Amino acid sequence: MITDFHKRKEEICELVMKHYQTTFSKIFPQGTDFTALAQELLSEQKASDELFRLEKTIGTSLAHKKVLEIGSGYGMVVCTGIKNFQAEMHGIEPGEQFSGSFSLSQEICTAYSIDPACIQRGVGEALPYAPNTFDVVYSSNVLEHVNDPQKVLAESIRVCKEDGFVVCVVPNYGSFWEGHYGFFFLPHSPKWALKLIARFLGRDPSFIDTLQLVTFGKLTKWLASIQEPFEIIGWGEDLFAHRLRTLDIAAWALLSRVVVLAKLLKNLKITELALWFSRIFHWETPFVVVLKKGRSKGST
Repeated sequence: MITDFHKRKEEICELVMKHYQTTFSKIFPQGTDFTALAQELLSEQKASDELFRLEKTIGTSLAHKKVLEIGSGYGMVVCTGIKNFQAEMHGIEPGEQFSGSFSLSQEICTAYSIDPACIQRGVGEALPYAPNTFDVVYSSNVLEHVNDPQKVLAESIRVCKEDGFVVCVVPNYGSFWEGHYGFFFLPHSPKWALKLIARFLGRDPSFIDTLQLVTFGKLTKWLASIQEPFEIIGWGEDLFAHRLRTLDIAAWALLSRVVVLAKLLKNLKITELALWFSRIFHWETPFVVVLKKGRSKGST
């Protein structure tokens, strides 16, 4: 079906490109093709790949499930989930980090003939939904940008239904890869060290001050403070191992550099050794934190 979005895609892509360029021109490597990045952000294929991975992660179809995406950006995952996965998708987006992201998500929903009210303006620390509302609560590359990660995780579990899933994809700063700038670093590097690398590469280091440097230790501490019952299903170790062994790494954005490293490990025949160290030191990146909400006392 040809939607109005497809007719307007070039126009919308130009707006997204300008918004992204404004935010990241001094952060991404010199020569970054922002038009190509905008096309990725508006790609139904990329959004579908993300939703297929989410289905595989939770082990069930999203069809007829009520799903919340925290940090829904320009709304492509929400729209694709509604149109192609028959899910009841909702999004929450502050519209602050990426100038115009919320307003553009409203335009994109309208262009897809989807009620823009499915995406609300708000923050993950104070989700405007009742407890036990969603079958799946999902976020991708969001937790490192919020003010209070522990509160976002707690809110995610609060609004999730009993026996539902919370899936949080987040960069691991106990690993080697900084995906916003696209450079490698020593695990657990402090912000001042990351800023030195950024400055050495001729980038604006100030963006690093906005990031939460999420690690396995911090995640376990945040999760331990949450009162509602839940079970930790996984951290993304299997996905990380699969990607290194098979080189099945989608080269979206700056990930082509990670593909080069994975190929080098494979050519040197040290992939399994790298994975052995990864399991010990939790080098998997990104984390794919999968939580299953438990039943409260007195539930039937």
